[in-house]
Amino acid sequence: MPKTSHTLIALALSVAAAPSFAWNGFGHMVVADIAYRDLEANAPQLLTRINALLKLNPNYSKWISGVAKSSQEEVAFVQAAHWADDIKESGSGYYADGTNDGDTGVEPVASYNLGYAPNDTAMHKYWHFIDDGFSPDGTPVLSTPTPNAEDRITLFTKTIASATATDALKSYDLSWLIHLVGDIHQPLHATTRFTADAPTGDEGGNLVDVSCAASADCPSELHAVWDDILGTSTSATTAMSYAATLTIPTGSAVHATDDVWAAESLQMAEKDAYASIGNKTTGTHKLSSSYLSTAKADAKLRVALAGARLSYLIQQNLR
Repeated sequence: MPKTSHTLIALALSVAAAPSFAWNGFGHMVVADIAYRDLEANAPQLLTRINALLKLNPNYSKWISGVAKSSQEEVAFVQAAHWADDIKESGSGYYADGTNDGDTGVEPVASYNLGYAPNDTAMHKYWHFIDDGFSPDGTPVLSTPTPNAEDRITLFTKTIASATATDALKSYDLSWLIHLVGDIHQPLHATTRFTADAPTGDEGGNLVDVSCAASADCPSELHAVWDDILGTSTSATTAMSYAATLTIPTGSAVHATDDVWAAESLQMAEKDAYASIGNKTTGTHKLSSSYLSTAKADAKLRVALAGARLSYLIQQNLR
């Protein structure tokens, strides 16, 4: 497609605000638009194929409602980034399978790759993260559960590269990939920390209560701080404008595999996300202005890298 005017997109989307979804929806849309811009620059021949697949997503017509035709392909790609979160909403027609409020998968449903409802109506919440554990105090670390974000990325990449998979399944897996590549780059989506007072793990910082010295609006859990650090707007327009301010990475780092992505996130979690938390999970931990500045800088790097890697993954595999 011809290069789209992002001003026109902004005007079109101003009449079609995105719903609220919980990186959060904003972070995911930023990742997606970075990927789209990179595809537009380096593999424009793939955009028609991508859009044809996304048209098979049941939410496609909603994504492009009120959007100028010349802008619909980019907008759909950006909106697809939050589809995997949208199906976790009440009334979506999908159910919280598994245990622990759906955060722990149970076979055989956990490993399904059947496509959209009605073939599969499970939310698969446990696909959004990988609980690679660590401990700062010697508490035993449990094994990493599967399936998880990393092995789903591997599986879904094989699907979009397949010469035999149906377009319906490729659409489902592409929609998940656009989301999961973002998820695995969020440091607290790639770990759970084990401490003496949280021997079964802290659920990626969801069990760590925090307060922020510089903001009365600070989320109350550590995980949410990192989900929201780039902003909480649900506007695709705002996310696309934000993506345009970030430099798209190039070079060998973009070509790394999903196991490297997860390892990077785990390392950043240990080094930065849990900085100032100490060795206890319980209690309320105060986050300084310096902590939040580091978190925001880290997040900018991670979403930019996620977008570039998503683009490269699609370029190398989509058939």
